[in-house]
Amino acid sequence: MRRVVAVLFVASVGIAALAGCGTTKVASSPQNTTAPLDKRIAGSVPDRYRDQPLIIATDASLAPMELVAGKKKSIVGADIDIVNALASTMGLKVIIQNVDFNKIVSGVDSGAYDLGVSSITDTRAREAKIDFVTYFQAGSSYYVRKGAAKVAQPDDLCGQRVAVQEGTILETLAVKQKPLCDKAEPLTIVRFPQQTEATQAVIGKKADVTLSDTPIASWAVRNSKGKLVLSGEPFSVAPYGIAVAKGSGLTEPLQKAVNKIIANGVYDNILLKWGLQTGAVRKSLVNAAIN
Repeated sequence: MRRVVAVLFVASVGIAALAGCGTTKVASSPQNTTAPLDKRIAGSVPDRYRDQPLIIATDASLAPMELVAGKKKSIVGADIDIVNALASTMGLKVIIQNVDFNKIVSGVDSGAYDLGVSSITDTRAREAKIDFVTYFQAGSSYYVRKGAAKVAQPDDLCGQRVAVQEGTILETLAVKQKPLCDKAEPLTIVRFPQQTEATQAVIGKKADVTLSDTPIASWAVRNSKGKLVLSGEPFSVAPYGIAVAKGSGLTEPLQKAVNKIIANGVYDNILLKWGLQTGAVRKSLVNAAIN
């Protein structure tokens, strides 16, 4: 049985017509991010998910993938648009809940949430607990205060205060590098529940550098009013995945739905809307970790 959780944002999914012939293409209007119902995919969704909205966990501190915006403090972003398009394709509704990133995978595994969609990199360690349906790919990037020493590789973190978001693969990178640093240049890890807090720590000189997925790092730098700069080149491109509980029956319908919105152009429109075309994938896979 799924546990009922507090509703922070409800996305009502409408059904609208969108031309598509089963081949990958960009739809006619880049503003059109609504997907049509696919009755065959909808029919493959287990019955227990049809009588109530799917509970989706996301960490809304990872703009432009997920963020809180507007007077109503709604959760928006590329991931949210993708979630709504997938739900529409499957004939479902969703409830989006703002959750600390490091609680999402365990929450999906325990049944507290039906899905986790939050810039989650598909890794083998995470696959041991849950399934992943891939839908995007991204590298990682360092960013620092303007004028600070360049950071381009893990060795450059030695002697620095490194702000990281808890539960991320970037925290793991810092943890692995820490014992490799000389005692004269120790690496200090400063942990935060949200990436926005890690970013503010660098701006406020409470940390020297932070790192995040490249789309998120780029967004933070663009919106820092010149206080931050990207440092070094992006590295470690890997797939994002939708987190799904093993044995839930949702993995296959979700994969089909992702491939459907890729084929009908809705996916391309969503990425275009958020300036994320470089992260596009042409096919969704299940458990496709590359590390």
